[in-house]
Amino acid sequence: MLERGSDDTANAETIKPFGKAFHLGQAPFYVLSSWSHFLINAVSRCFACVYRSLTLISVIQLTALAIGTEHLKSHECTLAHIASMMVPLFICVQNVMTVIALAIAVGLKYAIIGTRKAGHYNWDESSYCQRWQVYLSATVIIRKAYFGNGILDHLNGTH
Repeated sequence: MLERGSDDTANAETIKPFGKAFHLGQAPFYVLSSWSHFLINAVSRCFACVYRSLTLISVIQLTALAIGTEHLKSHECTLAHIASMMVPLFICVQNVMTVIALAIAVGLKYAIIGTRKAGHYNWDESSYCQRWQVYLSATVIIRKAYFGNGILDHLNGTH
């Protein structure tokens, strides 16, 4: 049946490096609290929502500017006319906003993580893992775009 355990096994440490750093505070660097991670995530998601909304708001404003408010109010302005202006503008503005989002993500990567060096990074020995989690939260702008698929998913080749 079951073997009797040894005293060594019973007294062995079972906490992982993440637990040492995050729960016990045994890390040589400052460990962000759960609330800090929550705030970073919440602010990043709010920023991403506002940023994605800017595309459509910009297209609507640019279309109104291009057509003119007087022409928009007249009966001569049709849905087809408005759509023929909005669709190309949307494609252009969306591409510009995507490039800006990628530039923001690259800038955040260098600001938060810096240049990566090859090696093994435990939670209780290096702040790299924590900085990586902060980076993942901060770059939700590129990871959750386009119906839950990230921007980078659309830049892949064939699988």
